[in-house]
Amino acid sequence: MFAVLLLPGALRAFLPALLGRSALAMGGLALLLAVQESTGSFAQAGFASAAFGLANVVAAPWRARIVDRFGQRTALTALAVGQAAGFAALALLVDVDGAPDAWFPALGAVVGLTAPPLGPRCGWSGLP
Repeated sequence: MFAVLLLPGALRAFLPALLGRSALAMGGLALLLAVQESTGSFAQAGFASAAFGLANVVAAPWRARIVDRFGQRTALTALAVGQAAGFAALALLVDVDGAPDAWFPALGAVVGLTAPPLGPRCGWSGLP
């Protein structure tokens, strides 16, 4: 079962993708819980999470073109920085009392748009 991980380059491709995908899953959960805690509304948290998920799916072809055009390292680094900035802005926004509700789905969409695509042949693994 784990013999496939012994193949040359398998761990180099698997581990970064595993870490990145775990971060994406936990990011969605963190978004949901932070917005709910800040606004007191599960509906608002659901809107922000939906914007995150929808933007992630809609932007997939766009992100793939960016990776093809600029290369994996450049594109993934830029997307990761963009997503980190979106999460940082959300972290700051949840501490603001009376923040406009429209900002939460907007920033959720930014985080979803910039989610790095970590497919089987994409990542900081050095593979082509």
